[in-house]
Amino acid sequence: MAASIPTIEPYELIAGDTLRFDKTVVDYTPADGWSLTYSFRSKTGTGFNISATSNANDYSITVAASTTANYTAGTYAWQAYVTKSGERYMVDSGKLTIKANLNALATSATSDQRTHTRVMVEAIRSVLEGRATSDMESYNIGGRSVNKIPINELADLLQRYEDRLKAEEGFRKTKDGKGTGRLIKARF
Repeated sequence: MAASIPTIEPYELIAGDTLRFDKTVVDYTPADGWSLTYSFRSKTGTGFNISATSNANDYSITVAASTTANYTAGTYAWQAYVTKSGERYMVDSGKLTIKANLNALATSATSDQRTHTRVMVEAIRSVLEGRATSDMESYNIGGRSVNKIPINELADLLQRYEDRLKAEEGFRKTKDGKGTGRLIKARF
């Protein structure tokens, strides 16, 4: 049985995997002479464009694995636009996260797979642990003043990031088809 072809843009892509989806743009069909193009751009200045092919009244988007293997990991903003005879209209937009292909990395390569939220939780905890033995929040050395974030503010920041991390982990468990561990009660 063949895999079904998605009809929406993906949220994630592993570099080196085939990118494949179909798109329907009701008011701008290929049968009426419209062309669909996607532009992807990252904050770091990398980007690429993808031109869709027509598929009756829909568009098909396919990018070979050999092409996506060269995509740089990161978050990309994208815009989809149609063109015909000098006219251009944006029809959709969103974000795509491209993840590194671990298989393409050397087995000795290091790769930090932690999310930003996990990195921040661990960093704030480390700072708090280091500050627990120090009671100074500011000091002067040679006419220069150094001020540190007060411990209570760090603790508040840690709590916010821990809440985000818990939500991320719950989302990932739900996405993987596992329970979140939260008990839901219902009365009938």
